[in-house]
Amino acid sequence: MQLVRPGPEHLASYVAALERGWSADNERGVEAAREELSRIHADATAFLASMEDREAKGPPIT
Repeated sequence: MQLVRPGPEHLASYVAALERGWSADNERGVEAAREELSRIHADATAFLASMEDREAKGPPIT
């Protein structure tokens, strides 16, 4: 396994996984996947930027 930073070169495969029902949120599953797809379609650049938050400026993780 190789960890990669979220970037435009990985977005298409991430979207494909979400569309197949995969989600990193194991509690909310498909609902969380739909929300992420909505965010990606609204602003892919902002979505990618939100995936890496080294300065903890984003919303709390629950």
